[in-house]
Amino acid sequence: MPYQYDIVCLANSWKHGGRCIAGKVYSGPYAGRWIRPVGRTAGQRQIQFPEMDYGQGQYASVRDIIRIEFSGREQGTFQGENMIISGARWTKVGEIQNSEIGNWLDQPDTLWENGSRSHYGLNDKIDRTMLQEPRTSLCLINPQNPRVRVGPEHNGDIKVRVLFEYNGVEHALTATDAQIQAEYRGRNHGTYELTNVRGMTISLGERLPAEIGDSYKLVAHVF
Repeated sequence: MPYQYDIVCLANSWKHGGRCIAGKVYSGPYAGRWIRPVGRTAGQRQIQFPEMDYGQGQYASVRDIIRIEFSGREQGTFQGENMIISGARWTKVGEIQNSEIGNWLDQPDTLWENGSRSHYGLNDKIDRTMLQEPRTSLCLINPQNPRVRVGPEHNGDIKVRVLFEYNGVEHALTATDAQIQAEYRGRNHGTYELTNVRGMTISLGERLPAEIGDSYKLVAHVF
């Protein structure tokens, strides 16, 4: 039987031609619990634009309070917050102000396990051996010294990464935040300071293909 939650949207990032939406339950006994709505088609869990359409061309955005109906929890994934949408139209029931982001912050000791890295990143991935069981894969943190780095990486492709410190640990993570991508991808290569940051949503992305199987830490939204 379908059931619904009102969630505060804290991420709306690009994912395989669609969107990765995530947020926290706004009120009730589960208030503050993370939910990542996912599509109904196995293997294609990104949210498509028609699925996040309120009607009349209005789409889900960060800071919206969205009423979403779900058919159940996704099985077979380490992302413990994933819930499958029912297909019913989403409804915007309100929104929070940017000044309220601090009320929704998490305070983990670390951003999951540290010590693994890609060639161009830093503390930016989790080994597949750590991803056998469902676990937390989302958090909203207050980063220190946030910057954006723009430059070539694999095969000369331009990459936008967010650099920051959290509890004394340096990170360099790929940005899937559509706003960050739009603002910085066309800039000259270099590192740019991010100012007035109120919070940063970090997500563990889906596992890479089976022969690799690792998961990368991603900056899903910068507030």
